[in-house]
Amino acid sequence: MASPATSVRLRLLDLVGTPISAPREWTPALIELLIAAEAWTTARLWLQEQAVPVSLRQLGGQVLMLADWPRAGPGRYRLRLDAEGYVDELVLTVRPSKITAGAYTQLLADLETRLPASVAIGLQRVGGLSGLTVLPPADTTVAQAWPRC
Repeated sequence: MASPATSVRLRLLDLVGTPISAPREWTPALIELLIAAEAWTTARLWLQEQAVPVSLRQLGGQVLMLADWPRAGPGRYRLRLDAEGYVDELVLTVRPSKITAGAYTQLLADLETRLPASVAIGLQRVGGLSGLTVLPPADTTVAQAWPRC
């Protein structure tokens, strides 16, 4: 599902105009800007630091200020609106639809910890790291960190 909304000036809609809490994986949606219609020419919207075009469109018999949400994979996305002298942000989480949230969390943990260690051990076994000793991860002491500064 979605992270809690932190914005009152940004809202997500499906393509027919029904409000949604978060976009679905690989599904386009709409971003509604809840600001004065006169401000649409000066409003700036960013998705992950990339500018997103804003326009006035008719949807469901109403004229709305909208931007397109692109097809996006699982992950966290940040929308930032700069309009009428204020900045508003909304952080969204697109959840995977084919695995559970727990399995997704475990997958990310495996990719960050187990996979790099497995690759290093595999390289060491075939001589790819000859002359290097791969040590298990451990906390660095202040004495060990000092020469690196």
